[in-house]
Amino acid sequence: ITASLDFDTIFFRLYERVNQLADATVFGVGLYSAEKQQIEYRLAVEEGKRYAPYTRDTTDKNQFPVWCVEHRKPVFINDVAAEYSRYLDSYEPGRRLLEDGSVSRAPQSLIYLPLTTKDRVLGVITVQSFKTHAYTEYHLNLLQNLAAYTSIALDNANAYRQLNDQEREIRQR
Repeated sequence: ITASLDFDTIFFRLYERVNQLADATVFGVGLYSAEKQQIEYRLAVEEGKRYAPYTRDTTDKNQFPVWCVEHRKPVFINDVAAEYSRYLDSYEPGRRLLEDGSVSRAPQSLIYLPLTTKDRVLGVITVQSFKTHAYTEYHLNLLQNLAAYTSIALDNANAYRQLNDQEREIRQR
C-alpha cells in the first residue's frame, strides 16, 4: 500500500487486501476536504461493481462517514437497524447508482475508519456486509492497521504532488 504515490493505485491495493481479510461486499475510500466540506469517494464498490463517483456533504451530520471523520473514531456496527443510534439520530439507507445501472443495497453490518495523519483527517475507509454480525474486533483491528498504512501512503502521495506543483511553478517563472 505504501509503495505507491498514486491515489488510485493505493485504493485498489487496499481494496485487494481488505477483500482477503474480511467480508467487503461493499468497500469504499473517501477523501476528506475540510475546505469544501465534503468527502469525495474516488473508489466505492458493491459486489464487484463500482459506484459512480460521488461526494458526501459533511454539513449533514447524520451520516456514518461524517461521524467517523468528525470524531476521528471508528464506526463499528453489526446490526445497523439495532445499533445506528450510537452514532446517528436517524438512519435512512441511501441508494446510489452502480456502474451497470443497478441500485445499491442497504448494509446490515459496517465499519468506517478514519484515515488520519498527525493533526489531519485525510479521509475514511468503509467495509460493509449484507449479513448481520459480519465483523469482529479482530476485523476491526486488522482494518485499523490497514487504515494506518493507507494514511501514510496518502500523506506521502500528497507531499509528492505538492513538491511536483512547486517545481512546476518554479520552472514557469
